Amino acid sequence: MEEISSTEGRQLENEVKKKIEDVIADRMGVKILQEHKILGLSAQWKVDIAVAAELLLYPGEYSLYLAIIECKNIGDVGHPYTYHTHMCRAYTELNDLRLNSKLGAPKFYLMVNRFPSEHEVKKNYHELFKNIGVKMINIHDPSEQTEFEGEMHSMLRKSTFEEQARKLEELCKIHNR
Repeated sequence: MEEISSTEGRQLENEVKKKIEDVIADRMGVKILQEHKILGLSAQWKVDIAVAAELLLYPGEYSLYLAIIECKNIGDVGHPYTYHTHMCRAYTELNDLRLNSKLGAPKFYLMVNRFPSEHEVKKNYHELFKNIGVKMINIHDPSEQTEFEGEMHSMLRKSTFEEQARKLEELCKIHNR
């Protein structure tokens, strides 16, 4: 069975990272972390890309996760279950991370370089991942690219110190009731 080389896998990660960098530009207080270890509910995972904001109360600490992104660069492999295997691995990792409530409320994404072809397992992966709170994006689909970039812009607004202060104020009010 033909496997995707790590160089080809990194190409998709770098392509996704570049798209995020284009949105973030030189935004202070936001970092893109690659190969970053994050604790899920049952295991520690090395995520392909995490977008994190600096914490208001802890300057220099980038642990306010805005987005966690798994990248799957799936080659044109003849075996019909290769695509499914990649999706199963992504599902396991992203679901375990999503179940860890200590991460806050980051957006979860599965970035793929293609959708399954006709000879591969027929499943509605978009729906499957949507059911666990993960958005599946084909990086080569222009409409999905545009949607992803829009969501990144929206996500950045939530990372500002002003927004963090507003949320802290809300928590204090709730706690003082």
